[in-house]
Amino acid sequence: MRDIARYTDNYMEIPFEEYQIRYRRKKVIEIVEKYPHDRILEVGCGLRPLFFDFDDYREMTVVEPSDLFVNNALKSDRLSPKVMVKKGFLEAILGELENNEYDYIVVTSLLHEVEDPTKLLKTLKSLCSNSTVIHIVVPNAFSIHRLIAYKMGMIDDVHNQSMMQKLMQQNSTFDLCSLPELVNAMEFEVLEKGSFFPKFFTHKQMQKMMDQGIISEEVLDGMYALEEYLPEYGSEIYINIMLKR
Repeated sequence: MRDIARYTDNYMEIPFEEYQIRYRRKKVIEIVEKYPHDRILEVGCGLRPLFFDFDDYREMTVVEPSDLFVNNALKSDRLSPKVMVKKGFLEAILGELENNEYDYIVVTSLLHEVEDPTKLLKTLKSLCSNSTVIHIVVPNAFSIHRLIAYKMGMIDDVHNQSMMQKLMQQNSTFDLCSLPELVNAMEFEVLEKGSFFPKFFTHKQMQKMMDQGIISEEVLDGMYALEEYLPEYGSEIYINIMLKR
């Protein structure tokens, strides 16, 4: 069982994460607009729920186990009657959600953290209609900064857990082959996949360069735009899936 209180404390101390969140949200919004999204479920919202940045929906339900993150969402001036925030693990409150029909389910920065990704995918399946699309985001094993560490001899395999991953209670490291294999085995079909925001250094190193003015937010925007040229080597990967027909 994940220690959510410890996870929350550690999460608040992660350097550079505010920028990573920004580009993760940018990608989610770019993609969600391709699909029906009147009724959205967000599983695990962190410090920046999707409704902070996106308002084009009829209803949104947010499920989050952390007290801090739930309170942050509930106190936001962006909260509207269209949004319902529920505290708890998805499996624990599943009965409150099963009668809903969601068009789009957002699961960012979660699948790699849970002890059993197949269990989470089974739970998500129970919330899907034949037309529901699930958007999943996880860190990329083949991120350029991990490849550099591998070539330097710092790690034996790009799938090895880093100290940051261990600190954040992360259990899996995925790539653009292993993630589709997992969801296919769970009887989902892949609609699209890719990676985004290539970064050449660790979060700590990136934050230090930002603090010292070595790189700017304009440079980060340029890095995000590199997806066109580095489609497999972004810092995170995304996949959109739906039930096999």
